[in-house]
Amino acid sequence: MGAVVASPVDEVEVVHRELVVRATDGWALAADLLAPADVAPRAAVVLAPALAVPRAYYRALAIHLAAGGLAVLSIDYRGVGESRPSRLRGFPAALHDWADLDLTAALAHVRGAYPGLPVAWFGHSMGGQLFGLLREPAVDRVLLVGAQHGHWRHWPGPSRYLMAALWHVVIPGMVAVAGRLPMGAVGRGEDVPPEVAREWARWGRDRDYVVGFAHRRGGACAFDTYAGPLRAYAISDDRYAPATTVRPLIEAFRATRGELIEVAPASVGARALGHFGVFSRDRALPLWDAWRAWLGGA
Repeated sequence: MGAVVASPVDEVEVVHRELVVRATDGWALAADLLAPADVAPRAAVVLAPALAVPRAYYRALAIHLAAGGLAVLSIDYRGVGESRPSRLRGFPAALHDWADLDLTAALAHVRGAYPGLPVAWFGHSMGGQLFGLLREPAVDRVLLVGAQHGHWRHWPGPSRYLMAALWHVVIPGMVAVAGRLPMGAVGRGEDVPPEVAREWARWGRDRDYVVGFAHRRGGACAFDTYAGPLRAYAISDDRYAPATTVRPLIEAFRATRGELIEVAPASVGARALGHFGVFSRDRALPLWDAWRAWLGGA
């Protein structure tokens, strides 16, 4: 049984279940499943979080999506939130494990729980990047928010040199000292396992970023095979993912033509949104409504 919650906007009851999804190697992943209480969902969504961000951060959005007739599964990646071990130093998880082992299992869980329903992918930041690594995923449409190609040259002006320093000096140095990446010191979120951070920095130093990793290891991946609708949002005051970084990521999906939507906070009645404020219902409700409609097939 799950808890019944009401959407504060739609006044529709939503069932929220906390569960464990077993990754493909058996690791226990804490997860949330939200769905409309009184009607069958018309589509299912895998909500893939940003790096170092626990699933609880997206719960208000998930409730909103479920109140509109969607079933939504979100997970904590291994090493994050309620899926982390007691100690991160020495924890062997790599960043690509989040795609190969964790998100692959989340997608399989949704497919098993809702056979026959259209399945959509909602990826925030790293959750969008990792979609490209999946092996021929059975996904009908993809929506990305602040999902960027992380090579430092894509950032405008002096900020590109700050990104270069992050990849070449800051992350490797902090991990060497702390045995983990304390994200609060370099951005926002929880501490990150050491090899996740090291691999992230390696991608950032590579001109082709995660796309280069995907192609070097070989085999079919979504960057080459995904042919469905893809819509990517770039928020104009998002310093982590300006449009100059979002565009090359969607262009890396070779089998589809991605749609880039640039949003200024004022266009939705907000003073600021950025990389994280876009997940505030009070500031971004018009965007949430648009996402809900599109994920449901409108």
